[in-house]
Amino acid sequence: MKTKKNAKQESKTLIYCGPQLPNLQKHTIFKSSIPKYLEGDINSCSAIKHLCVAPSELANVRAKVNVKGTRENTLYNQIKQYIRGE
Repeated sequence: MKTKKNAKQESKTLIYCGPQLPNLQKHTIFKSSIPKYLEGDINSCSAIKHLCVAPSELANVRAKVNVKGTRENTLYNQIKQYIRGE
């Protein structure tokens, strides 16, 4: 059973579901917020922020990333283009 404290902490926890960046590994866990060192990348490619999801959404997002035409797949591909410098 989740307590209010556990539910509140889980809502702040985010997991990155996108492709690996030079300064960000896939499935990196952020406990309270996205760190400031990623601001430049997020400003250049907002898809990075959109693929930082709550733990309760992880399985669903991971499945959708592999389905062509889904929002998650589009975001994933935008990040890949950003990595390649396109």
